[in-house]
Amino acid sequence: MEGSVGAQLFWMVALGLSVGYASYYIYGKEGIDFVPSILVGLAGSLVVGITALILKVSMALSGSLIGSLAFIFVVNVFRQKTRPVFADTSNMEEDQS
Repeated sequence: MEGSVGAQLFWMVALGLSVGYASYYIYGKEGIDFVPSILVGLAGSLVVGITALILKVSMALSGSLIGSLAFIFVVNVFRQKTRPVFADTSNMEEDQS
């Protein structure tokens, strides 16, 4: 059953916002901040969903859900961190004493 494009866009936006909101609380302090998390979820949902609509692929909403999850995953994995991931912890004990 084909829905209207406006309704599909509404649900893509709702899915993107929801996934961004949930990912902020799942990742916690290890992930990106609140607003960027929501915006990346929204962007991923819209990019993949609209591409699926243009290509006339069925299940565009499922694609938008997967797209928002993939965008958030990629941003969280490759973001710049202020501290190195593999820090040498042997010197930290000496510094604290």
